[in-house]
Amino acid sequence: MNPRALLRYSAVCAAVWVAGCATPGAWAQSRLGSMRADGDAAEFGAGKGEDTERPWIKHKVVPRERIEDIEARYGVSKKELVRWNKRLQKKQWIYAGQVLRIKARRTPPPREKISYTVKSRDRWAEIAKAHNAPKPPTITTTAGLPSCENDPEWTRTIRAAFVAELGADQVKKHEPSLGGEDFGIFGSELGIPAIMWKLGAVKASDWKRGGDRPGLHSDGWAPDPDPTLRTGIRTVVAAVRAGLR
Repeated sequence: MNPRALLRYSAVCAAVWVAGCATPGAWAQSRLGSMRADGDAAEFGAGKGEDTERPWIKHKVVPRERIEDIEARYGVSKKELVRWNKRLQKKQWIYAGQVLRIKARRTPPPREKISYTVKSRDRWAEIAKAHNAPKPPTITTTAGLPSCENDPEWTRTIRAAFVAELGADQVKKHEPSLGGEDFGIFGSELGIPAIMWKLGAVKASDWKRGGDRPGLHSDGWAPDPDPTLRTGIRTVVAAVRAGLR
């Protein structure tokens, strides 16, 4: 095969996302190591004796909650949260479901889940004010990624190869996702056909049991290694062989 043709086929197997058990929002990571010096030093200027008068509160971390959110909610600092919760001194993140001990300077009202349908010409600040949010949301725009669009012809070819290798019951259609993925750059920038597939990595018994599982990029994510590696190798080899025919 000539080099140009090989380049066209190489994108077929350039990336395999070992997914299958990622649960968006299951782990709200907040790196304590990124504390700013001014945040560490902020003790909120409490007078002597105030610390003993404040109530202890147990706070259960919700999905996508950050250390900064908890600080603002209870009027405390990162340094205090670490001092009160020894686990934060060992593992520098929080996760959904974790319970923290907090000596609160303020007692916020109970959480209330509110659904709101955004209307034309709505503004974030106005929505926040209408729902009694303590402050407007902070919105940061960053560089984005192109959509990852699988080449239709190659998708049919590779799917057929997977069915022949693994069996039809082991090859499932995945619905489109709004998540960003840099693999899409291969096809859009190089102008070559590309296809990306996902590889299930959770034990079958755990998957059937359902429920929340640690996300893909958390330290608690534990794929079933042997079947994951074997299946991953088989799919990559099947894709390459289909592309070289």
